[in-house]
Amino acid sequence: MKKFIVILILCYLSSSLFAMDIQKILGVKSNEITYAMDPVEFFYFNENKELEIYSEDSLRKEINELHGTYLYDFKREGKFFYLEIKNEKVKEKFLVLVNEEFLFLFKKGSKKVFWEGHRSIYKNNIDGLYFFYEEEWIKNKELKASSELKENEKKYAVNNLGTLECGKPWIEGVTGNGKGEYIKYRIKGGKIFIFSGYVDVDKPELYIQNSRPKKLLIETDDKKFYVELKDTPNPQEIIIYEKIDREKEYNIKITIDEVYPGTKYQDTCINAMAGDFLFGTDKLLY
Repeated sequence: MKKFIVILILCYLSSSLFAMDIQKILGVKSNEITYAMDPVEFFYFNENKELEIYSEDSLRKEINELHGTYLYDFKREGKFFYLEIKNEKVKEKFLVLVNEEFLFLFKKGSKKVFWEGHRSIYKNNIDGLYFFYEEEWIKNKELKASSELKENEKKYAVNNLGTLECGKPWIEGVTGNGKGEYIKYRIKGGKIFIFSGYVDVDKPELYIQNSRPKKLLIETDDKKFYVELKDTPNPQEIIIYEKIDREKEYNIKITIDEVYPGTKYQDTCINAMAGDFLFGTDKLLY
């Protein structure tokens, strides 16, 4: 009997440790958090610990069908968070890439992003939002890498940094863990976002099996500094300039200086990178 009670207690503690709400993940005190794709697609985490999905006017059938109110849990499995939602009609589980500004959802069996949203302090209001524009992903003709890994017919090219598709990171192509390998391009704006590691919703183990950048050397036309990254697939912000003319274009070089070693492979992976999204910053009140 005592053994049975101990097992129950351990199960309870385990569920308490791994099930959490959005506020705990983000480390914020706000009772209400909204991410929006556009004016007709909202994920609203309300003060009652429920998720309200507003999508009845969405042109995408799979999103439209999610319209409703759900109980939800975020659960951590390894380095990834998963969002589980359920009501009387629907039960779904998504791999999540999330920070205070962005929310990306992936479903098993698909390489594409299922849904992406951007933070707003407003419910049902796009004031205070900013959106991903195609040109802000790192897709530019001057994007170059010191090396790229090629395995059989598959090439993990530097242009993969311009997509969040599963299984398409940039991987350096030298022997060892890639220390000293770099990417360079021209950029506008004062910050970048980096998504570390090898991310694949159907093969999450590849994240920990491959190396991830831990310390980067950032060099521009007039400054040079190091930045340490957390060991997480979630988007991480790197501020290049606190203040800058948004129309000014400059060179940037990002060099791998130190890595979190993979458990199986030495190759260092970066899943994606994006530029400065802050359009209309006077409306950003978070």
